[in-house]
Amino acid sequence: MALTRVAMVDAILLSSIRMNFRRWEAGLDGQSEGTSIKRLF
Repeated sequence: MALTRVAMVDAILLSSIRMNFRRWEAGLDGQSEGTSIKRLF
């Protein structure tokens, strides 16, 4: 149970980071997305 929950959270985090990074790369949300990504990594 714990393993699947961790896997689900991992997948959700990865997809949201990917979407944020795409938006940030496109420059739609320049500053806000950039700072949040830098905080994550």
